[in-house]
Parts: sequence; C-alpha cells; structure tokens
Amino acid sequence: MKKILSILILAITITAQAQDKAVSITLKENYRNIGTEFTENGTFFMVTGNDKLKKTIANITCYDSVLNVKYSTEFPSRYEGKPSYGITTPQNFFRDDVTFKGKHIASKEDNIILDDNGNIKPFPYYYPNELKDFEKSFDIMTDDYKCYFGYMKADKKKTQTTVCRVNLETAAKEFVALNFPAFESLLTAEKVQRSEKEDAKKIWGISRYDNKQFFMINKELSKDWSQNQYNIASFDYDGKLNPNTSISVLLQLKNKYFALSDTGFGSSKIVSGAMVGGAYMDEAATGNIYVEGKNEFYYIYGLYANEKNSNMNKAKYNGFYVFKYNAKGELVWKMDQVISNSKFNDVQRPLAITVDFRMLPNNQFGLNIYSEFEKYAHMFLMGSKDGKVIKNQSPFYKIDQYRHAGVDNGSFRTGFVMEKEFKNKYMDINTVFATFLSPKVNTLLSKASTGNMNYNCEITNNGIFMIEEDMTTKQFQLMKFDW
Repeated sequence: MKKILSILILAITITAQAQDKAVSITLKENYRNIGTEFTENGTFFMVTGNDKLKKTIANITCYDSVLNVKYSTEFPSRYEGKPSYGITTPQNFFRDDVTFKGKHIASKEDNIILDDNGNIKPFPYYYPNELKDFEKSFDIMTDDYKCYFGYMKADKKKTQTTVCRVNLETAAKEFVALNFPAFESLLTAEKVQRSEKEDAKKIWGISRYDNKQFFMINKELSKDWSQNQYNIASFDYDGKLNPNTSISVLLQLKNKYFALSDTGFGSSKIVSGAMVGGAYMDEAATGNIYVEGKNEFYYIYGLYANEKNSNMNKAKYNGFYVFKYNAKGELVWKMDQVISNSKFNDVQRPLAITVDFRMLPNNQFGLNIYSEFEKYAHMFLMGSKDGKVIKNQSPFYKIDQYRHAGVDNGSFRTGFVMEKEFKNKYMDINTVFATFLSPKVNTLLSKASTGNMNYNCEITNNGIFMIEEDMTTKQFQLMKFDW
C-alpha cells in the first residue's frame, strides 16, 4: 500500500468559460474508472483500478471542495470487475462507503478505511447477518461513526429502537438505545389502522443528519388521506434526545388528498402470483421532510390527488405541496401547485415517480418531480421565505440505455438524453436538474461536442460539482460551478 500523487492520475487545473473551475484527469495506462462519489459539501472521490491483473491494483484519489487533490492512495484490492452472472450483465462496481463530509472513505471490498490524509487502516464492514444479536434496518455514515439502526434480536416486538455505533478511528462497536418522546396523535379524522407489527409509532426512519445529530421521523395518516402527522425527534450520537427540536406537526389538505411517491420515506412491497406481480408502497410514502440544520426549519413535501381512489397506489396525481414549519412546530407557510400534464395526471406509479428536494443558497430551494417510466420531469425553483415559485420547467427526455457504474459503455450511472437541447450528452437526473437550476451548467452542456459524453453531478450549497467523461478520448474532467 502506498500513496502517490502523480503516478496514477495526472490532474491539471485549466481555465473554462462556463464552469468556475475545472480539473482534467488522465488515467494511468491500463487503469479504468471503477467508482465516483460526491459528498454534500463537494468533496469528490475517484476510484480507479487495473483489474486485468491476477490481483487488482486500486487507487483512491480525493479532491476537496475547491478541486485540489488532498491525497491519492494505491493499494491491492479484492475488487473484481467480472459480471455477476452471464456475459451480458453489468460489471461489478467498486463498493465504497463515504462519510458525511468526506473525512473517510471505506472499501467494502477490502474491509479498510482511509482517513483524511489517505492513510489506510483495517475497518470491519458489517452486513446484516454479521451482527449476530442485532437486526439492521438502515445505516448512515458520519465523519466519526458508522451507524446501523435497528433492533436487538431479543426485542421480539421491536419496542426499542437501537443504534449499533462503530467508531471510525478505533472500530469499537457500541449499542445505543433511543428513547422517543410520547407523541400524542394530532389527527382529528380516523387514522389508518395497522397491525401491532406495523404500528406507525414503532416505525421510525431517518431524515437529515450531520456530524452532531440526526433526526428521526415517524408518520400517521388519516383514513381519508387528508391529514398527515409527522413526529420529529432529534438525537446526538450518544443517544441523547434534544427536546428543543423534537416536535409533532399536522399537515391538512383541503379538498385534496395525500398521494404516494418515492420521496425517500416509506417502503414498498412486492406481491406476486403464478404469472403476475405488483409493487406497492405503504401509507408512509405520502411525502418526506427536509430538515434545514442551520435554522432548524422543517420543509415537508410530496404529491397530492384531487380525488380519492379505493386503491391508494392507483390514485391520479394533480400536483405537489410544500409546508414549512419552524423549530417550535409553528406553520410558517404552506403552498400547493397544480401540474397539468397528461402523463402526470393520468397515471400513478408510486415506485416510478420521485420527488427530490434540494436546499439551495440565496433563500431558495429546488424541487424535481420526475418519472423514469414516463420520461418527464417537472422542475421548480422556489423561494424559501414565502414558498413562491420563481421559475419552472417541464422537459421530456429519453433514456438511451442505462449506463451503470462499472460498465464498459459508461463508468458511472447515466443514460438520460435530451438530444434537442444537449446533443451527444448522456446525463444522470441530477445533471438534468442542474441545467435548470444553473445557467452556467446549461451553457456548458448546450455547447456542441463531437465526443460521446457522460455526466454525473452533485447539487450542493457550495456549488454544483460535476464529473465529465469523454468516452471517445477516455478523458475525464472534474468541474465546479459556483452559485
């Protein structure tokens, strides 16, 4: 294992017109890109490797939020780029785990972790069956801990939510119990009844987290789908409750009904028979919450329907809503917006439509509502002080074969194509959204190019960070666009 700064990847800062800074990246001969990761503050990791050898040589290069190389570390890896099965399936991608602001990156392939200087040390990565006394539901990674949320297996009725906390410096493992406040129901209408096993008060998910605290959410929905209660509890990583930001809020829609979509909250289940199958989402998937950590405001967002349907998974969409609350649970403003589009209004596919909320600087936020099945997006830029729409756009796109991470025809996930606006450009959905939010990104991607180009990006408060791959020349470029 050794650190190198110039052998594997040559990075040269260049001047560019649209972007505020760009760095060109040339891979070492016989190496290919096997993984890219952005963090929410703009730290970027690029994993490259030569997997044609008997034992793969991998390299991890870390760029900070101003695109300077922090380190480049090379090591032998257990990574194999061979297909999982058959000869036509995608190659395996390098499995990594990146912390909240990029202080660490872990290799799941090799059970190692790199610190902020690129130094390597052993680190255990626990899969669900490897935590013998613990049942994992989901996990997060801060700059200090890997946290697995779930229940002790001895807790058969799942009455005690527990965190298995692993220290990234020492690899020490500790179980921390979370004791939630006794939230009272604010619903005035009859609520959706669940079995004891599926009781909403026992089902907690995680919303925003940082290096000091995390916010846990559970929800209750009225039977007529017009009232939605969010219970919010914030904890530090020792399991201490913060009562000042632990509240309940009630959302009420008038002559409208909460509808299902993929907002990152709620779950889905597959129902299959002899020759048929179906995918359904549960009632918790009626929206999600964004916690603005700086001022501790809560933005709750999702889709609504004008009419009920006996099957919640088949109710038609009519628009979206956003409610803003302060840390005391007081409503600051609320808004709803009609969307008129035949594909949006006529068909509901909860698992296929995503609502993506992005907090932005200058008292603004973005909302991207898109469907990979119907191939449309409804993009909104809005003011966070009043909830008013500043601008909106509804582009249609096609998907010219999905290009997944580690595949020969694309080294990161892409495939969204808008030939009329951006010829020869293959983007992920974040890049599509970035062309709407940033004139600089739009200017760059609107320029003619002869190569076959791939783009991924991360939209952050620090700017828009983008990786570009020219598949003709096999060159990469890392870019930053300031707001």
